[in-house]
Amino acid sequence: MTVEFTKPDMRLERLVGGRMPKEMPKALAHHAETASKQAKEDAHTGMLEQIEQLWQLVDATSEETQSRVDEIYFKAHDLRGLCSTVEELVLSGIADALCSYIEETRDLDLTPRSNIIWLHVSSLMRAAQDHDNTSILGQYLIESLCALRKKELEIACPENCSCSFSSSASNHKVHCKKPD
Repeated sequence: MTVEFTKPDMRLERLVGGRMPKEMPKALAHHAETASKQAKEDAHTGMLEQIEQLWQLVDATSEETQSRVDEIYFKAHDLRGLCSTVEELVLSGIADALCSYIEETRDLDLTPRSNIIWLHVSSLMRAAQDHDNTSILGQYLIESLCALRKKELEIACPENCSCSFSSSASNHKVHCKKPD
């Protein structure tokens, strides 16, 4: 039995017949570019719709917001991934800050505060309107939201707590000597 080794480019040539072109045909390149632009526009529309849905969940009384924290978290989690995929860095960072706030307060057996959730979602609304995905102001906003989360968790700790908030909240719960 004879074994034949074929280079990948030769196998492709056999499948399509003849030699492969050095450049992509202009019609095909145009079609790919158009499809790429459409996919980005669709993703942006989806992000705006998810931000609007988040806003509707928190633009209510604080009791209603508290009953919807799980739904808010999952929408923010999906939004964080979608924004990262299409390189909307500010929106992704704000959604990440909201997810982290909810996760870490729950890790400490606290209830996320409605006004802080509202602040995150209203920041998402504002950042989505600005259409600037790398602004210094957007990065400052993300850092401010994270500092607010850290301050909230510091207040929840007893005076003798030796934890630092540079580690995750789950480690904090293990190390924090919160009174029962």
